Amino acid sequence: MFCKKCGKFISDDKNICPYCGADQKAVQELTNVNALQEQPPMKFYKFMIYFSLFAAAVVSYISGLTLVTGLQYGGLADQVYAVFPMMKIIDIIYGLFTFGYATYVIFVRQALAKYKIDAPKMVSIMYIMNLASTIIYVILISLVSQISIFELLMEDISSLLSTIIFWVITTIYFNKREHLFIN
Repeated sequence: MFCKKCGKFISDDKNICPYCGADQKAVQELTNVNALQEQPPMKFYKFMIYFSLFAAAVVSYISGLTLVTGLQYGGLADQVYAVFPMMKIIDIIYGLFTFGYATYVIFVRQALAKYKIDAPKMVSIMYIMNLASTIIYVILISLVSQISIFELLMEDISSLLSTIIFWVITTIYFNKREHLFIN
């Protein structure tokens, strides 16, 4: 075997290294204690799996319902859809996508909770889906309504920026903890 302190080869029956004098059992115990102490904190992980992802799914389901029913226009949905008939189709398709997204968020939550090996990548995919779908929706609404894309993006800028910020934070967070996701 090799000495756990200096790394030199010693016979298996030696408890004390003849080169550095390290007690092999004591070094192993110290190594185990240090490994436990070096574990990164998991508070953000717990926040994500016990609150954040559930809340995101609920908000997404409500948003999907709002889009499918036209409630985002208050009581003016009929008038909006009379002027822009394609907007109703876009809203319904985006609402159905939002239902699917909410379901995916719960799926990601389950993968994280079970420490699935691909769970951190699934979190990134979740943020990419959110960003891409929002931008596509804004572009389509702009094309139908003739409102500038820039103007519509400015209405969603805080949502887009917060999604990007959380994407970066969670990517860094899970990169530091990738060794935990082994199932």
